[in-house]
Amino acid sequence: MAKIWNPKAKRASVHSFVRDWCVLESHRLSQREDFYQAYVYYCRNVGIFDLTQGEFDDEMDKMGFSISERHGEPAWQGIGLTLMEDAFIHRTYGVRASRT
Repeated sequence: MAKIWNPKAKRASVHSFVRDWCVLESHRLSQREDFYQAYVYYCRNVGIFDLTQGEFDDEMDKMGFSISERHGEPAWQGIGLTLMEDAFIHRTYGVRASRT
């Protein structure tokens, strides 16, 4: 499968990831690094280029999400992976991106 290489499409990849794999709930916290790794996996799975962690963070910020801390680690607030996707990432990488 050919990957899309288009700056607008790259930026849209974050919106697609949020739409397809995430749930928005105010009590959710998603560890920043693990959440980014889930996004990278999503992009590779659907055949689109992924953004760098900094670009991803900028897009998340533009979408209104903020980073807080959970156990001393940066975490995205108000967003998490769906249960199915979080379980898959846990099996694949041994980490859980989302916490309630």
